[in-house]
Amino acid sequence: MFKLFGYKAENSFYGQDNTCNFDANTLCSWSNVRILKAGGVSDDFDWTLYAGSTPTDDTGPSVDHTAGTDKGTYAFIESSAPRVLGEKAWMESPEIPALGQSVVCFRFWYHKYGENMGNLSVYQHQLGPRPGNLVWSDVTEHGDRWLSAQIPLLANVNFRVGNLVVPVFG
Repeated sequence: MFKLFGYKAENSFYGQDNTCNFDANTLCSWSNVRILKAGGVSDDFDWTLYAGSTPTDDTGPSVDHTAGTDKGTYAFIESSAPRVLGEKAWMESPEIPALGQSVVCFRFWYHKYGENMGNLSVYQHQLGPRPGNLVWSDVTEHGDRWLSAQIPLLANVNFRVGNLVVPVFG
């Protein structure tokens, strides 16, 4: 089971703080991508919002990161059945206008607990085919704990941020 909790981009990303923790029961300004036409990347299933323990045993989390309770909400994908090897889930930010500075920080919390978690990757897409430039990736199972990632992103041109998950299970 793999979960992505939320995001906080610093240095006036979007020109404001834009912290999102999914507790308003929305994906905030993020959206599931239905079809990625260029670049040969498919999108086979969607990120969904979830609260409490995950539906599959021996995976996590049992609580969200923000409140540390089972009442908080996080974005989630189920990486076991009915998923099939090689399927992908893609979630993307809206277009972010050039911010007048060269680099900003994209920060988010994620949770990878269970066997065969697959690969979580973050891409920055400017112009051209998706998925864009790989800026961060994690293939490791980390146990039942939330982790923080901070990624520097070029911000001198319009861009989008995308999270791609490729489950791998046996």
